[in-house]
Amino acid sequence: MDKTPLIGDFMARFLKGGPTPGQMTLSRFFVIHVMILPAALMGLAGLHLFLFRKAGPAGPMRGTPEELKAKTDYFFPRQIWKDIVAMASVFLIICSLAFIEPVHLLEEATPDPGDYHPEPEWYFLFLFQLLRLKIFGGEFGQFLGAVAIPGAFMAFLAALPFIDTNPERNIFKRPVALVGWIVIMLGILIFTVSAILNREFLD
Repeated sequence: MDKTPLIGDFMARFLKGGPTPGQMTLSRFFVIHVMILPAALMGLAGLHLFLFRKAGPAGPMRGTPEELKAKTDYFFPRQIWKDIVAMASVFLIICSLAFIEPVHLLEEATPDPGDYHPEPEWYFLFLFQLLRLKIFGGEFGQFLGAVAIPGAFMAFLAALPFIDTNPERNIFKRPVALVGWIVIMLGILIFTVSAILNREFLD
């Protein structure tokens, strides 16, 4: 984060509570995880429901206007009930996994890392492995691999609906989108597996 131009140093110091990690770092990340992130998720869920009610579902809508009107249903209580059932199912699955495979607590958190080598969760391992490449060595390389490329990719995904206006929804009839998705998924898979193998080699 400190490699981000202009605001990187400020953001790093703000999150760490100073120039180096310490007790303030643990407190700030605790607040982020138990207060700020849940509130942000609830806000995004509310925005999603508002936009869904305002603009309606995206489709695909097939059939004559009469057929579509016949299939129309009320958002409440039918859709709300479906959402409740889906959320309850996910909640029960997560609770079951927590009982089946409990996470054992490690030593008490301290600012001193000791022999502990932190690494991101599995869904970010591909980016972690990407930064190990020699091309991303040095200060500029770290900025390129950790900020510039992921930022450009996220911006591209946000702009994609405005770039690709093809109304076709069948993915097999859109070879460019299909090939691009396959290449990205293969890259993520290869880098994730490489990170896991590299971890086992280091152990």
